[in-house]
This record gives sequence, C-alpha cells and structure tokens, in this order.
Amino acid sequence: MPLSYGGAAENVMRYVVILSAVISFCWVQHAVACPSLQGVADLNCDGMASVAVLGDSIVYGTGDSANDGRGGYVLRAAKLLPRVKFFNDGVPGLTARKLLKRVKSTLNKQSSVLKTTLLQADVIVVDVGRNDWWSFGPVSQTVAVVRRIQKSLVQSLDPQMAGVPRVVVAVPILPNRTGQGDWVRELGEQLLKVDSQQLPSNLRFDLVSKRLLSPTDGLHPTPRGYAALAKVLVSYLQKSIAPL
Repeated sequence: MPLSYGGAAENVMRYVVILSAVISFCWVQHAVACPSLQGVADLNCDGMASVAVLGDSIVYGTGDSANDGRGGYVLRAAKLLPRVKFFNDGVPGLTARKLLKRVKSTLNKQSSVLKTTLLQADVIVVDVGRNDWWSFGPVSQTVAVVRRIQKSLVQSLDPQMAGVPRVVVAVPILPNRTGQGDWVRELGEQLLKVDSQQLPSNLRFDLVSKRLLSPTDGLHPTPRGYAALAKVLVSYLQKSIAPL
C-alpha cells in the first residue's frame, strides 16, 4: 500500500505557523517590555534608562558658575531628560591611566556605589584623556589606555558582547590652549579611527565651539558650554543608542 504524506505535511506546516506566531509574540513582548524613556533605550529591560558618565573635571563640572562650580553637562542632561537616571563620576585631574585603575578596582570589589551604578547602567560614557597631555606621552598611548578602559567595562559587564550596557567613548571638546589643543585634536582623530559598533568612540563633544570655554583657563566650559555639551549628549543618547 503506498504511503500517504499529506497529513504529515499539513502537520509540519501547522507547526511552522504556530512556531512563527510564538516567535513573533515573544519579539513583541520583548519590545513592549523594554520601552525607551524620553527617547533613551532601556537596553537592560529593567524599566528605567540609566546613564553613567566617567571622567575628569569636565565631567565633574569644574567652572560651572551657574551651579556652584560643579554639575556641568551631566546635570544639564539630567534636567533635559528628567525620566532618565544620570550618574556623574567626574574626578578633577583624572588621567586615562588613573581612570583605568579606578575602573579595575571598582569592578574587582564585592560591592560599591559605583559598581552598582555600572551594573545597572544602560549606557556608560567615558570622557577622559585631555589631562594626559601633561604626561608628555604620545597620543597613541592614551588612545590605547582609553580602549583598555572601554574593553575592561565591556568584558566585565557585557561578556557576551550584546551591547548592554553600551560603553561609549567621547571625543573630547578641544581646549583653547596652544599645544594642548593640537594634542587633544589628534586624540579625537585617533579615537574616531578606532570607532566601531561594538566599541563606539563617536560621541562628538569636539564639535562644540571653543568659544564656549572659559576665557580664564581655556579648558573648562562656561555654563553655556556645558549646556551645549548636554545637548550633544542627549541627542546621541536618543539617536545613536539602540539594541544591537
């Protein structure tokens, strides 16, 4: 008696349809479970969008006369996006190598406020390197250290390279200082050359005008300068951060 495959084929087709429906449902549920907040992606799906910014005195907000000399662009970004949680870990005078040491020490601790913040963050911004000029080392050396900071964070917090959290390196605003300005410009150019989807280094603070820096030191932004940096950060978070 010849075998009939009609019923089996129908069962297979029915299974395929059901499986497709289940996959579609799960995808939709995932999308619904991880909404953006004010345009900023909740990458880790914990119901909130959280951004941690690590760096030096410009992250800290030195010279921010509108806010008692601190706060800077991180504070202003938080005001522009009140539903997004921002964490400012700016340390005046910090070099790339000192930040690398700080990051490694934090990640090796059992617990700390900074480690908890990094574990919960959807986005981590690294804005450092300009102070390395005072060490008189080559730009390439600072780029290598900044990349080590980025990779250390990714390897510890995102070993599967899923992009959660997204660790972003900023291209520093250019100092209005002879010598240091040229050095930081080259730093930015080299950071842009190593930019990639997995390890982005394309947060363009260097596009903010030097005319918005303090006329006293030519390094730290004025309140208007910090406001301009905040707008760059907010635009980046809303337009450039999405699930990989």
